[in-house]
Amino acid sequence: MVKDNTSSALLVLSTLVLLLLLTPMVASEATRETQTKIDSICRSNEDYGFCNKVFQADIQQPDMDYVGLTKITIMEARKNASNTLGFIRAQIPGVKDESELNYYKVCENAYLTIKQSFDQAFDAFIKGDYTLMASDQRITPRVQANCVTIFTMSSVSENPLGSLNERNREMRILITMAIITASFIVP
Repeated sequence: MVKDNTSSALLVLSTLVLLLLLTPMVASEATRETQTKIDSICRSNEDYGFCNKVFQADIQQPDMDYVGLTKITIMEARKNASNTLGFIRAQIPGVKDESELNYYKVCENAYLTIKQSFDQAFDAFIKGDYTLMASDQRITPRVQANCVTIFTMSSVSENPLGSLNERNREMRILITMAIITASFIVP
């Protein structure tokens, strides 16, 4: 009898855990209409798969409008810019080569500007000032390109720089996503 109660309790517990795990996945799947919006944004981007993955990871409700999708892009761009800025700053103390240090300094300044721009864009977004939000984002492609150009021209191919190149690629995609989504909500 104790064995039957233990088995029943484990079955109930297992079922509850399974339901809890599956519920967020079902609730966060995009509707066809939302996926169509995501597709229109991601097909205008250099990496459809990365773009789509970002949206799918942050879908808060199945049916999202462009305002909700814009919020996702701004939040992800802010997070990426902040993380990349932290990464760059963590590399600087160990850099011995002067030209490599200059590369990192250019990127540090670029990512500081990108972070500030997306922080301001988020503030404008929260206030419903989508025109100001779009304006705050507008400079980010040029600023981010400074860092990309520096490392593309660099002859250094060590791992931290390779990681920074990947971070730059992702930032470029997130910037494009943010600008595209903003274009759907700016009057």
